[in-house]
Amino acid sequence: MFEKYLFFRNKYFFPIAVLFFGLLLLIKGVTGDAETGIKQTSGFTQGGIVILVMGIISLLYSLDLITRKIHLGLVMVLAVVAAFLAVASWTSIETTISEIEKKKETDAAVKQGLMDIRDLQVEYMKKYDRYADSFSKLTTFVLTDKLIDRKPWGVVPDRKLNPEEAIQLGYDPMTAEGERQMESFSDEEAIKLKLFGYDTTFLDVMDVMFTGADAINKDRAYPFDATKLGNIPMNEEKEFIMMTRMLEDSSWALMVKDPFPYDPFGTEDTLTIGSLTESKTNGNWGEK
Repeated sequence: MFEKYLFFRNKYFFPIAVLFFGLLLLIKGVTGDAETGIKQTSGFTQGGIVILVMGIISLLYSLDLITRKIHLGLVMVLAVVAAFLAVASWTSIETTISEIEKKKETDAAVKQGLMDIRDLQVEYMKKYDRYADSFSKLTTFVLTDKLIDRKPWGVVPDRKLNPEEAIQLGYDPMTAEGERQMESFSDEEAIKLKLFGYDTTFLDVMDVMFTGADAINKDRAYPFDATKLGNIPMNEEKEFIMMTRMLEDSSWALMVKDPFPYDPFGTEDTLTIGSLTESKTNGNWGEK
C-alpha cells in the first residue's frame, strides 16, 4: 500500500502541483483585487495559462500519452515563454505600482480642490442665501469679499424683569399686560437693556479660510491658489464641472465633479461632492 502511495506521489504529484499552481494564477489574473477592482496584467494571466499548459503536458507524460522527447521539448519551450512573461509581468508590476502611487497623489489633490470649492460655497450660501453659479463669482468672493463674525457678549437673564427694567422698555408694571411682559427676558429686551449683545467684525474671506494663522496650520495636499480655483489639480488645462439648482423645498443643491479623472485601471472612479437631487455637500469617497 505504501509502495503504491510512493509510486503515485512520484509520478503524479509534480504535474498535479503545476496544474494547481497554474490554475491559481489564472484565477487571480482574471478576477483582480477584491478591494480595488484592479486586475493583474495580461502577462500575468498569460503566464498562468502557460504554467497550466505545462502541468497538462506533464500529466499527459505521466499517463504515458506522449513521449519523453515531446514532453521535454514542449516543457522547455513553455519554460522560456514563462520566463519572458515573468520579466514582462515584473516590469508591468513596477509600472502599476507607480500608477497606483500617482493615482493616490492625484486623488488627494482633486479631493482638496473639491473641498476648497465646497467650503467656499458653504460660506457664500451663509452670506447670500444661494450658491455661486460660476467659478468667477466664487473667485471674486474669496479675493474681495468679507465674512461677518458675530461674537456674543453678556447673557440673557434667566429671570423676570424688575419694575425699573420694565419701565426702561416702556412697559407699565401696574397693568396686567405689563406684568405679562415682565415674565421673562427675550434676546431683544436684553439687547435694549445692554445686558447682552454682539460684537460684529468683518473679516477677509481669504484670510479666514486660507492664509490666516488658523488656516495655514491645516494639512493640505497643495497650497491654495484662488486664480486656479476651478482648475483640476494635476490636470490644470481642464476644469471641474459645477452645477447648482433650487430644489422643490426651496433649498439649494450643489454638485462639483472631476469629469477627467486620472483612471489608469478603468475603475471609473469620478470624484464628486454634493448632489443635484438633495441638499448635501459631502464627497462620494466616503467623506461625512
